[in-house]
Amino acid sequence: MSACTRFPGEGLVAWEQGRPPDAHVLACPDCGAQRRALERLAPVLRAGPPDLAPPAGWQQRVLAAADATPGRARPRRARGPLLWAIPLFAAAAAILLFLRPQGDLPAPALDWTIVPADGRRLRGGAPGEDGRNETASAGDHLKVWGPIPAGARFELRVFRGSELVFRCPPGCGAREGRLEVDVPLGVAGRYDAFVAVARGQLPDPGGGGRAADLARVVAAGGRVFELPALTVR
Repeated sequence: MSACTRFPGEGLVAWEQGRPPDAHVLACPDCGAQRRALERLAPVLRAGPPDLAPPAGWQQRVLAAADATPGRARPRRARGPLLWAIPLFAAAAAILLFLRPQGDLPAPALDWTIVPADGRRLRGGAPGEDGRNETASAGDHLKVWGPIPAGARFELRVFRGSELVFRCPPGCGAREGRLEVDVPLGVAGRYDAFVAVARGQLPDPGGGGRAADLARVVAAGGRVFELPALTVR
């Protein structure tokens, strides 16, 4: 059985934001091991130089050494606990990139609400109120609003299951430094959304669903506000 890889995607973001681990991370031995190892690595990563690059010409030296030793047996594939080291190193690289100086860019602090089809305000949240699973009905709308850091690029991305179903911009903007977006919830399913901000270009969405997309944004230096999971019936 392969090691669990949920921590580098979802657990890593929660760890970076200082949120407590969820029930899965607390119960999963693989996720727990990765979290403990990352906590040991964090002080080293923060104290390290801002740019860890291998010396110039290392590829040629490695290839030359390989060519000079013909006939060596291929190494056996790692088994057991070493399996989780691969995603752990990827997570450590993402943390190192995130810890590089980002100027004065803060994480976005937004509000949200679910507006039923008849227009009444149903329920909402504020920064830090996450970890819940809200419910709504098909035809309702998700409204997200709040300030965007000056000079930052931003995106709201909404996933239904593993599919990206809403993305803005295009189609929206921050007027006078304030974002206000209305997202139609026309199809039943589980929705997960986040708003990312960055000084530079945010990475385009890719495969792997919300967790993988979120990890790419964080690895690129983006700051993130996650909305609670939303079930539309």
